[in-house]
Amino acid sequence: MPKRTKSKTIRVTLLEAIEASGESLYRIAKETEMPYSRIHDFVNGKGSVSLENAEKLCEYFGLELRPRESKGR
Repeated sequence: MPKRTKSKTIRVTLLEAIEASGESLYRIAKETEMPYSRIHDFVNGKGSVSLENAEKLCEYFGLELRPRESKGR
């Protein structure tokens, strides 16, 4: 049986993209039309983002949200 790798969560992927971008949270907020406070709280572990906002961030960073692959059951 092939070894299964654990996929990253949406949260981890988005946090890595935000950090790697070098963009200010203010700029990301303006470009995505999201409240700065929402992004700030998300980055600092004090909140989460809705699916709609996760999609905005994914689009901004060139990422894609997709369902997990089935476990073959």
